[in-house]
Amino acid sequence: MIVDDVFMTLGSANINLRSMAVDSELNICHENMAVTQPLRRRLWELHTKVFKDGASDNPDTAFKAWTYIANKNAERQKGGLAPIASLIAFSYMSGRRSTDD
Repeated sequence: MIVDDVFMTLGSANINLRSMAVDSELNICHENMAVTQPLRRRLWELHTKVFKDGASDNPDTAFKAWTYIANKNAERQKGGLAPIASLIAFSYMSGRRSTDD
């Protein structure tokens, strides 16, 4: 997880009490913008491929690119074609919400 291009946490632990206190998992975190911001940019570039706006520092610009990519991938999937980048829309099939762990 990357927050505000500064804080980063990386590992196998889920962000809940059980994972952090009981399970045998590993997680690291730091607050170093010199490391976090370039990593975020690289990850966004990786997942948006040639769509440079997908890695924009402007959230509105990036979100528009992500929406375009997700919509285009949905169209291509219906036609049996490969995705243009690795982003797809989140599919939430249930109207039920819960705090179940």
